Amino acid sequence: MFMKKLLIVLILLALPVSASALEYKVLAVVNGHAISTVQVRDRVNLIISSAGLHDTPEIRSNTTKEVVEILINEAVQEQEAKEKNIALTDDEMKAVMADLERKNGLKPGGMKGFVVSKGQSYEAVIEQIRASLTWQKFLARIIRPQIQITDKDIKDAAAKPVSNPEDTITKVDLSEIVVPIEFGKEQESKDLAETIVRTARSGAKSFGDLAEKYSVGKTAKDHKGELGWIPEKGVVEPLASMIKSTKEGSVSDAVKINSMYIILKVNKRQTIDTQAAMKPRSPEERALVTKVEAEAKKYIKGLRDKAYVERKYNPDQLMSFVWGDSKPAEAKPAAATKPFGPTKKTAAKKATTKKSPAETTVTVTEPAEPVKDEPAKDGATDATSTEPSATSVTEPVAAAPGEGEPTKDAPAK
Repeated sequence: MFMKKLLIVLILLALPVSASALEYKVLAVVNGHAISTVQVRDRVNLIISSAGLHDTPEIRSNTTKEVVEILINEAVQEQEAKEKNIALTDDEMKAVMADLERKNGLKPGGMKGFVVSKGQSYEAVIEQIRASLTWQKFLARIIRPQIQITDKDIKDAAAKPVSNPEDTITKVDLSEIVVPIEFGKEQESKDLAETIVRTARSGAKSFGDLAEKYSVGKTAKDHKGELGWIPEKGVVEPLASMIKSTKEGSVSDAVKINSMYIILKVNKRQTIDTQAAMKPRSPEERALVTKVEAEAKKYIKGLRDKAYVERKYNPDQLMSFVWGDSKPAEAKPAAATKPFGPTKKTAAKKATTKKSPAETTVTVTEPAEPVKDEPAKDGATDATSTEPSATSVTEPVAAAPGEGEPTKDAPAK
């Protein structure tokens, strides 16, 4: 009941630069567990791609900040689950992957090739799935048995609407043909694109065969132009208008975009509730889910308060630390109103940690007196969100004084 429905969706736009081409550095150490910049980059790319977001500097910046917090949460959650002897078995993982392959119309064992063919990290997909399902298993065994449901809880749940418009998205199953405009042969290229459209619409040849023969897109040879399911929201113009104006089963006009003509076929279109699998039917079940989610959030906050988190970056330089110069510039932050350092007047205490072997892979200037951020008080913003968004950002804890120096989140006393 608490298993989240995991969906793999594709993006129509060009995928980001491969994270493997960038430098590996340790970004943070969580109770001795290292989190690398490679993990952050792979997860950010996966989120932006699967959510169909327009990859703007602001969205990439916000998503990067949230992914750092998500990975820290996953680290403390994994450590807690291990301490309680809770883990996802190989058989459980195989069953989940088989279900995902079936839902995405893939052959058994085809998930890895499918993900890699879309320019994404298979390891990032597996890491996210394993972390999510392990935590759901933890909640079912540890948190749920402690929950008591009252008559008031059931009455409140019954009064709340089950449907949420924000959970509803429209997805389209697309195929594409990309016709390049050859230099000096603009009219010939246009004529070819229009001929392809007429042929596809007449049914003389299938769209897939035409894509295989004429398209220069990445999907042409191996997938006959099939892009798969993508959410309409987030697709940029003029592609968005092409999709909206094309009926299900129909072929669009050829539209010139830069130095190519794009032709789309909308194979299918459907509106789905992304949280349908998480919406129990009865008020009793809805009340239970609400309480479990609330307790889970408090539990994660407690784990974060106790954890020793050492950050190897300055918050203002997170984007350059993670992405180097290969990504769009980070959205300019608001003017600082306070210098870096502890926000409380209490003196910073010296912290000691056992070095993780992974830390030796990056050169870091250690401050003489590392700053330990104290746990947030009631009412302060906590970093327990496990779902990234393009607009909501959980800011990292304040950095130690000095550019590029590590920051340490102190465990609660």
